[in-house]
Amino acid sequence: LARIVLVDSLVVEGATVRLLRTEDGIELPEVPPAEKAPQKKDKPGPPQAKDAQAQKEPGDREGFALALREISLRDCKLLLEDQTVSPPVTWEVGDVAARAIGKSTKDPIDFEVDGVLSSGGSVQVKGDAEIEGPFRIDYHLKDVVLAPLAPYLSEGQRVGGTASGTVSTLREEQKADRVTVDVR
Repeated sequence: LARIVLVDSLVVEGATVRLLRTEDGIELPEVPPAEKAPQKKDKPGPPQAKDAQAQKEPGDREGFALALREISLRDCKLLLEDQTVSPPVTWEVGDVAARAIGKSTKDPIDFEVDGVLSSGGSVQVKGDAEIEGPFRIDYHLKDVVLAPLAPYLSEGQRVGGTASGTVSTLREEQKADRVTVDVR
């Protein structure tokens, strides 16, 4: 009766997520609006049907809310096109396995993501985040090829080789409070 569907866990296999990073931030994928079917002209109906429609409150919603405690991704792919640099860089992470668990929207959500970079190396991300609050993320890098970072450097700077180690960040919303780097 409350129009809330509670799901304990959801598993998604073989999906591809495409993200776009612009100067305004990361744009999440949007579902394209459904094509509207041609509408037939309304036939005059009984007066009570029209009155019931007119009495509908502006805040009334159709559909339902969805509460999800745990979500897992298996064998997925993540594509991030970064248009904040020139030339734009596309990061591709394959073999993505991820898991996120939350108790409520007011408690932090714990997450873990593992994946293999198409440019070389692998990354594991662990952390916790609140829906509209602080979050902590730890990136564990293993043999990550550095050449794709060239567009992020100033003119004349070069980078090569691989890196392994940890990068940790603690943030309050979009402002980084602390970033710790320990890579070789």
